[in-house]
Amino acid sequence: MRPFYTMLLALALVVLCSDVATKVVTANGDGATATVTPMDCKVLPTIPGICNPKKCMEDCQGGIGRSSVGECVSDGCQCTYCTIPPRGRRN
Repeated sequence: MRPFYTMLLALALVVLCSDVATKVVTANGDGATATVTPMDCKVLPTIPGICNPKKCMEDCQGGIGRSSVGECVSDGCQCTYCTIPPRGRRN
């Protein structure tokens, strides 16, 4: 029975840690959603207008780089890009 509990613990750790590398969407009191972005990612101001998902993605990647993501939001197209965090100094 011990391997079962070990696997269960491993699964719980994976589930808890998996949100570190992804964008987390949480519900607030009004039922709307708020996006929490990791510290090494930047969200640029929304480009207003009607949004086409494919064009939004192409525009963001063309203007910022292949590591950026374009996503349609209620106001228009929003670009997000992430950078590799700097390594800490070791003593």
